[in-house]
Amino acid sequence: MASIVYLHFLPLLLCFAFSITLEQKQDQKVALHIINDLPESSDILDLGCRNNGYHKPHQNLTKGDVYRWDIEETKLYNCDALWEKKMVTWAAYDSSRDSPYEEVFWAVKGDGIYLSYRAWDKSTWKKLVNW
Repeated sequence: MASIVYLHFLPLLLCFAFSITLEQKQDQKVALHIINDLPESSDILDLGCRNNGYHKPHQNLTKGDVYRWDIEETKLYNCDALWEKKMVTWAAYDSSRDSPYEEVFWAVKGDGIYLSYRAWDKSTWKKLVNW
């Protein structure tokens, strides 16, 4: 008799567990890091990011400063960088490229902008954006 009661509650329990998993996936955040790695004597880097619904205010970054934003995994985020007389806009987070990573790192350098998913590993940085 007890096994029959468990069989009646098993589908309900599975549905509940599945709904919690889906909710957690929808709310998952990604940490977007953009590092000013320009030469020491450089002007300040002006940086701003946005998605379709929100524009984060621009920030002025000096050498070594990090711009961090916890973003939604399902949206596209674009950023603008202005340095000296150069300006570039790029997709700083695109789920088709960056999922399933929980952290995305960009380094803004004098010759372009580099992507890595493991900032501490110098061999993983790839230049994806030119000035």
